[in-house]
Amino acid sequence: MGAELARQLAKKHCKLALLARSKDKLQALQEELQSKGAHVEIYAVDVREREALEQAIYSANERLNGLDVVFANAGVGVLKPAHQLKPHQIEAMIEVNYVGAINTLLIALPLLLEKGQGQLVGISSIASIRGLPGGALYSSTKAGLNTFLETLRVEYRRKNIEVTTVCPGFIRTPMTADIEDSIPFMLDVDKAVAIIIQGVELGKAVVGVPGWLYNLVNLMRFLPSELYTRVASLRSK
Repeated sequence: MGAELARQLAKKHCKLALLARSKDKLQALQEELQSKGAHVEIYAVDVREREALEQAIYSANERLNGLDVVFANAGVGVLKPAHQLKPHQIEAMIEVNYVGAINTLLIALPLLLEKGQGQLVGISSIASIRGLPGGALYSSTKAGLNTFLETLRVEYRRKNIEVTTVCPGFIRTPMTADIEDSIPFMLDVDKAVAIIIQGVELGKAVVGVPGWLYNLVNLMRFLPSELYTRVASLRSK
């Protein structure tokens, strides 16, 4: 989804700084976009390595003459019953989905405040709304990110900093390839990204992808806990 975000933003003539772990993939994407006239800086960095992440974001800020919109998009997902989770899977989801996202946004925030404006975008998930079978860690890391983003939105509203929470459902990417056949309402990545960019451009507080599914699942927040538990547990194994 990050690569598709880059492609669609490049078409809008945005200058881009792309951060990811794989240098080879970054270089290939950079070459692809630059061949079409885009300005692209790349940084091979893991969001779990805060010092390297900080250096990359500050370098991007300098090379691009300031940052306008910062996406915290890195994420990992393991959907399985809680007792089957391995220690390394637990650590990865907490460190990437939650700590990594927070570090990305908090490193960028002072740069936006110094500039006097900007937008922070966190990629969460529809799975963050309520606990789902198989999503104990994934859902909770994304729920934590939601609260963090909402707090930023409240704290910096008067400082001209917009904060957008993006909650995708299941998007057709390599991450969902193994479960695609068993999941309804799978959305193509180009369509999902178009919805995200439109919501970011409009400065929305929350962008559901797709919106109708987000609204439907969001209604589940109002179900009494006992009733929700009975309904949701029907899908557990």
